[in-house]
Amino acid sequence: MIYVCNTTPIIAFSKIGYIELIREVFGTIIVPEAVFKELTEYGQERPGANEILNADWVTIEKVKNKEYVDFLKTSLDNGEAEVIALAYEKKAFLAIIDEKIARRIAMQMGINIIGSIGILLKAKKQGIIKEIKPYWDNMIRCGIRYNKKFYSELLKRTQES
Repeated sequence: MIYVCNTTPIIAFSKIGYIELIREVFGTIIVPEAVFKELTEYGQERPGANEILNADWVTIEKVKNKEYVDFLKTSLDNGEAEVIALAYEKKAFLAIIDEKIARRIAMQMGINIIGSIGILLKAKKQGIIKEIKPYWDNMIRCGIRYNKKFYSELLKRTQES
C-alpha cells in the first residue's frame, strides 16, 4: 500500500520523540519534494529534519503534474498541494494530512486521509500503543493545537477520559 505524508504529522511525532510510530504503523511512506524541502531547508533545527534525512523507510518523490500542483496551490501550501497531487497520481491508499482545508480537498478528490490522531488510533488498534492520550497530551504540550471538544469526545469514545 502507498502512503503519502505531509509535513505536520512528521513534525508532530518528531516533537514527542516518537517519529518511529509512523514507520511502525505504515512501514514505508512517501514524501513529495516540497515536504522534504519544508522539513530540511533550515537545516537540522526543524523537528523531523534529521529523522527524515536518516530514515530508510521514507522515499522522496517528485510530482509529475506540476499544473495540478499549481492549481492546488491557490488554496494550499506547496507541501499540501504536492501531497494531494502525488497521492492522486500514485493512487495512494492514504494521504497523511492534518490541515483541515487540505483534508477536505483530498476527500473531494476521492483520496482517503488520516491525520496524526488517526495514526495514534491506528497504532492503538494494532496494539503498538496501549493508549492515545499520553502521546496526544505530549503533542499538545509541544504546542500542537487541537480542538478541546474533539479531544474530550474522542477520549470518551476510546474510553480514555
